[in-house]
Amino acid sequence: LADIIDYDELLTGTRTEGMYTVLESNLQQYVEIFAGVLPGILMGFSGFQNNGGCVCGCGVSCSSPFVRWDCPGDIGYACTNDLNAALVAGDPLRAAPCTQQNA
Repeated sequence: LADIIDYDELLTGTRTEGMYTVLESNLQQYVEIFAGVLPGILMGFSGFQNNGGCVCGCGVSCSSPFVRWDCPGDIGYACTNDLNAALVAGDPLRAAPCTQQNA
């Protein structure tokens, strides 16, 4: 950027490094905005479901007591609210569906 500023001063006779610095900073911010938002929009259009479609579980607290996860087609109940507690029904070692992405 310094060479561009010097070359511009050579051509115009005025030193405008402030304008170039502001332009560079704003350009970086605009690129970061698009880079942060665009992937989320594309994932939404492709059918990606946040948290695997689960209402709660996998880091989201369940409002009902003793529910470890509440996902479409599967609810995991335990005797305590502890995340390491064994499940009451079904395979006690099964993982919450929200931990796996469907292809």
